[in-house]
Amino acid sequence: MDPGLLAFALAAAPLQAGAPVPPVRARASRPDPVGDMDYPAAALRAGEEGVVDYEIGVGADGRVTDCRIVASSGSAILDSATCRAIRARARFAPARDSAGRPTADRLRGRVGWRLPAAAPGGARRAQANVAGLFGPGNYPAPALRLRQEGAVGYRIRVGPDGRADRCTILVSSRVPVLDRATCRILKARARFEPALDGDGRPTFDTLTGAMTWRLPRLPAAHLGWSVCMFPRGIGRLSPGQPRCRPEAAAWGGPAAADPPLPGARVA
Repeated sequence: MDPGLLAFALAAAPLQAGAPVPPVRARASRPDPVGDMDYPAAALRAGEEGVVDYEIGVGADGRVTDCRIVASSGSAILDSATCRAIRARARFAPARDSAGRPTADRLRGRVGWRLPAAAPGGARRAQANVAGLFGPGNYPAPALRLRQEGAVGYRIRVGPDGRADRCTILVSSRVPVLDRATCRILKARARFEPALDGDGRPTFDTLTGAMTWRLPRLPAAHLGWSVCMFPRGIGRLSPGQPRCRPEAAAWGGPAAADPPLPGARVA
């Protein structure tokens, strides 16, 4: 999770009057079910942020049975995204009754959706157009032979020298060779105008992006691919259809949807 983007907290909720309190309350078995990739693209574009208080029911199987907003963030988009992510991914060790049997419980939580702070003074984010890094010749041969394709969400750290020195897969394509190829190409070939601190000196920055590997539907020369990158994070990403529009994106292949980010340099 990018620092300052999201904050997540969870606690036991008060039960209805007269309802027995389980001696052992439900507890999260998967930390932070809401991550930076859940930040809705529409909320990013609109500059919306806020804190959402919610209450959930946890069944005897440890899964969320319902979710309701207790205190709104003031953004219907963020409120909806909170419950959607928690229903989809939150998992719990269920509550236990006095006989030690799994039982239902209720919990309350809070998610703080925070936009990245604006760069102070002469500071700026790292900039690049990475679309030209990926082309038909980069499609891993094993994936071509097995007719494998998918979408990869990633995070890279860009050093003061303008090179990506770290790459983490945020959303897997479910094809390891495509995930590895994405990070390998970015670390080997991507070149950036580095970020600058408040005094105008090159510094580290973190960017997230998405790469879609699509098998050729036409002769190999017409292989389609798409790449996007922007500093505020990627929107919801589903295999084969990354949604990359919080800010201007750089797209490979025909019919660019947005102008490329400035400062592009490709080795």
